[in-house]
Amino acid sequence: MTMDDGGASPDACGSIVLSRDKGGYRDVLRRYAVLVDGVQVGLIGRGQTLRLAVPAGEHRLQLKIDWCSSVPLTAVVEAGEDVCFVCAPGGEAAEAVGAVTAGMDAYITLRQAKDVPAVVSAPLSWAARFRLGAAFGFFGGALVLVGAGVWHLTGVAPGADNAVGLASLLFTLACMIAFRTGEPRKTGRRDRDG
Repeated sequence: MTMDDGGASPDACGSIVLSRDKGGYRDVLRRYAVLVDGVQVGLIGRGQTLRLAVPAGEHRLQLKIDWCSSVPLTAVVEAGEDVCFVCAPGGEAAEAVGAVTAGMDAYITLRQAKDVPAVVSAPLSWAARFRLGAAFGFFGGALVLVGAGVWHLTGVAPGADNAVGLASLLFTLACMIAFRTGEPRKTGRRDRDG
């Protein structure tokens, strides 16, 4: 993938090399728009690496997805040289709700690297998987609770609405408790998962 260099000679060009980590589940099926100097020059998916030929000099690199973005970084490109960057989701899937609101300008992590990194998969820790499952359970339970409320108000299934509503409420509360207790403790001890 190359960017229009405005007629610059190949000797006056360098490259921005951008790699995206394979880790985590957030945005696993989505691609980030790659912007150089405010112009979209490509898309990058999980585990991909892009090489963008650009004129030598300073360039502003930023990634976007929907209304969220990374913090823009400056890439100082020398003729014939590569400037390497790595991007990744700015947190775990369980943190996505806060990230798309208050943290929307840092939703994607972007950092400069010394060399083109080997893109490796970073599996989620047990605690992260547990919190993610609890969050999905909470939302699923809440959805069933809303459905039971609709049944109750419309009278479609008068014998089942109370039982389904109670089961949903208990399931939702259990998921909330699991989600809360699954958060890492900030005691200064090292996480056992690594």
